[in-house]
Amino acid sequence: MTDDEILIQLSQRLMEQIEEAIDCTVGVGVLAAGKRTGRVLSLTPLHRGLGFTFHPGYEFPLHASAPGKALIAWLPDAELDALLATYPFTRFNDSTITDRAAFKKHLRQGRKQGFTTDFAEEFVGCHCLGVPILNENSYPVATIWTTGPSKKLTPQAMPGVARKLNEAAREIAQRLRERTARDPDRYRALKIEQACRMMESNLSTADFATESMAAKLHVSYSWFRRAFKKETQLSPKSYFLKLKLDRAKMLLSQRDETISEIAERLGFESANYFSIFFKSKTGMSPSQFQNKRR
Repeated sequence: MTDDEILIQLSQRLMEQIEEAIDCTVGVGVLAAGKRTGRVLSLTPLHRGLGFTFHPGYEFPLHASAPGKALIAWLPDAELDALLATYPFTRFNDSTITDRAAFKKHLRQGRKQGFTTDFAEEFVGCHCLGVPILNENSYPVATIWTTGPSKKLTPQAMPGVARKLNEAAREIAQRLRERTARDPDRYRALKIEQACRMMESNLSTADFATESMAAKLHVSYSWFRRAFKKETQLSPKSYFLKLKLDRAKMLLSQRDETISEIAERLGFESANYFSIFFKSKTGMSPSQFQNKRR
């Protein structure tokens, strides 16, 4: 079974129980791999009344949805700051939060109260409430949330709904921990997956400190290096440079920024150093790469 299938299996009955109790759709989701969006894994069908539904695989914005906010509000501060530094705050309507400082304040409030909200910030008339599913290091690995019409999922009803969701999130987290303890290979995979997400969120740094990353993951540096190589076939440093190269190719293809701006965004000390790095990996200079794609 894949990680997604395991999470769905461990969550499904709890989701159905909450849906029966509150009469609103309940879902679980995760961060979309390599993207700055969330992804629906599973949703309960609404058995009565009016509600909203989304297909598994649907990607939702992190800034205008309760599940998206729940996935990032509990991130370590440095990781959250790196993610938001270049995050595209798309405006869907007048309720969408598009100011970075205001959004960070909103996330802090959600973390303090133990749940995140979305009051029609993407879809008019649709309210959502989300909570994180945290691993043994209090790192968000998934979210469980509910969505419903604004007249049903009111601000007054949300604290009671949040208690049910948080109880379910803790139960799911416990089930995941128990499963991980029985499966060391899965434990390793989860740790390295978390490390890869941390790297993706810190591409603006000149050189990612793998010793510090191991400490954040609560594992030894020697174990981390061995586990990382086993999972990715690359050393942590090589993998980090590969992420930089892939992001550089994407930005160069988009042509929205100059080569100097891309170099700065990716943490290179100068455009010249960036060009040397890029040519050593691709055999082409950044400008030659762009010209080849015209």
